[in-house]
This record gives sequence, C-alpha cells and structure tokens, in this order.
Amino acid sequence: MKNRKHEPILFSYRDCDDFAAYLEEQARLGWHFKEIHMGLVFERGEPAEIRYRVEVFPKRREDDDGATWETKEYAAYCEAAGWKFLGSVRKFCIFEQMEGEAVPIVTDEERLANVVRAERGILTTNWWETLTIAFNLTFFAEDFPMMVPIMLAVGLCILVRTISLVG
Repeated sequence: MKNRKHEPILFSYRDCDDFAAYLEEQARLGWHFKEIHMGLVFERGEPAEIRYRVEVFPKRREDDDGATWETKEYAAYCEAAGWKFLGSVRKFCIFEQMEGEAVPIVTDEERLANVVRAERGILTTNWWETLTIAFNLTFFAEDFPMMVPIMLAVGLCILVRTISLVG
C-alpha cells in the first residue's frame, strides 16, 4: 500500500474554506498534508482531527512557489496567533492549528478583500490575454473562422466571473 499520494490543487481563491475542509477530511481518512510539491503531498498515518486554515496572502504572486521573505514574515505573525505554517503556492498559504486555541488569522472582511484582490488580478490577466487574442483574430479571422465564436464564449465566461466578483 502506498504511503504517499499527490493531489492537484483544484481550488480557486474563493474556495479557501473548502480547501481547508478538504485537508481536514483527508486527515480524518489518515492522509496528512505534508508539503506542496507539484501539487499537494499527503502521507499515510493514523486518522486524526486536524484543523487547517487556508488564507490568500495578497503580497505573493501567481508564479510564487515556496516561501518568500514576505511569506515567512506572515508565517511568524500567524504562528503567534496559534497557526503553524505548512506551505504556500501561488497566493495560498496553508496553516495547521497548533496546540490549544488559535485566534483567526484575519477578520472576515480582510479575508474577503484578499480573495477579491487575488481574483481581480487573475481576471485582469484573463482580460488582457483575451483582448490580445481578439486583436490578433481581427487579422486572421478569414483564416481561422472558428476562433471567433470560441473567443466570444471565452470573453462571456470572463465577463460572468467579473460580474460575480463585483456583485
């Protein structure tokens, strides 16, 4: 039987609570989160009740993999609040509750603001890429007529995501 397993990270920034609940469920099944290395890495162990917290740290970049000095400073702050830093990828930071009671890392308002800021950054990039492709399509629409409806569909999806963030 395998003692380690790797899982992809399939959570968006607005799914922080679901991400933490997933890690907690894996711990109850005996799979304990160990690190982030090309996805989530779990090791088999005894089933346990472990409380996790997943936060969006806005000072990180989308391409950050591992702890930056800002992340280490943030981790020290969180450790003082009762949360052990376990790893980070993109703008996600994963914490495990240490012994005893832990206070919330951020307020609900700060958490929502961090998630919205991170999601807006992704949407800005998506809009820029869509506009760039649309601009190029104006030159190649005759050669690739099927790309026009595809780009319209992509633009509509991005518009719906944008409206859901604003609303």
